[in-house]
Amino acid sequence: MERKLVFFTPKEGINIDVHIAKSPLSQDIENSYDKASGLIVDFLYPLYLSHRLVSSNYNDLKQTINRISIDLENETKKSIALMDPYENIVEMMIELNKCVLNILTAISLFLLKSISLTKNQFGEESDEYSAIKALQNKLHTESLSYRFCYELRNYSQHYGIPVNKLAIGLSLDDKPSLVATIMKSRLTGEGYKWGKHGTAALKELDESFDLIPHIINYVDITNQLFRNMYTSCESNISEFNDLVISILDRAGCSHSNRFVLGCNIQSISQKFDTEEVPYTFVKKLEQYILKLEAFES
Repeated sequence: MERKLVFFTPKEGINIDVHIAKSPLSQDIENSYDKASGLIVDFLYPLYLSHRLVSSNYNDLKQTINRISIDLENETKKSIALMDPYENIVEMMIELNKCVLNILTAISLFLLKSISLTKNQFGEESDEYSAIKALQNKLHTESLSYRFCYELRNYSQHYGIPVNKLAIGLSLDDKPSLVATIMKSRLTGEGYKWGKHGTAALKELDESFDLIPHIINYVDITNQLFRNMYTSCESNISEFNDLVISILDRAGCSHSNRFVLGCNIQSISQKFDTEEVPYTFVKKLEQYILKLEAFES
C-alpha cells in the first residue's frame, strides 16, 4: 500500500489547503518508519499514559493537602473548642483518603504496565525485559516505602481505609500542621493477611507514622522506572525524529504544519485514508522527561 505525506495549511475561517507529496515513501524509509513508530505507539505511548496517571493523581494529592491545610488554618482561627471532628475533620479524611487510594492504584497500574509492555514489545528473553525486572527488584529491595505502599494498596483495595487518623499540630506561634497518620495496629489488628514483604516492612515502621513521605518515595520509584525505560528507547526516538523531518523536508512541509500519512489516495477527488504520525506525541514526551529531570534535580 502506497503512502504519501499529506499536510494542511489554514486559510481564512475554517478553510484549509490540502497538499499531497508528489512521491510516496520509499520502501526503505517505510520499513524504518514502521519500526520506529511501532515502538512509540505500542510501547512508549501506553507507558506515558500510565505514568501520567501517577503524576496527575500525585498533583491532586498535593493540592488536596494544601487545600485541607488552608481550611484547617481557617478553622483554628476560632476557638479550638468549637472544632467538631465529626463535622470538620471527617470531610478532610474523606478527601485525603480518596487521593491516597487513587495514587496507590495508579502506581500499582504503572508497575504492572511497565513489565507487561516491555514483555510484549521486546519478549521475555530480551535484554530490555531482564533489565526492567532487575531494576524493579532492586528498587523493591532497597525501598521500605515501595514494599509498604505496594501492600498498602492491596489492603486499601480489598479491606480498609489507608489513612486512619489525621494528626493536627497546633501552636500559638505557627500555622497548624497536618499529618496523614497510619496507626500500624489498625492495619494489622483487623484480620487482613499481609504478604511477607508487607509484613517485613511493617516491622520496620513505628506504631504511628506519616504516610506522605512514603507516598513521595513511591512516586519517585515510578519516575526512576519511567526515565530508565525512556532512556532505553532514546536512539529509536532520535531515529524516528530524523525520519519524520526528512519526510517533511522532501515534501516541502513546514515542521509546524498539521500532517498525516495518506493511504489509498484517489488522485482526482483527493480522497484518502489517514494514518496519524506520532511526531507531536514524541515532542510532548520529550518535554515531559525534561520536567521530570528538572523536578528531580
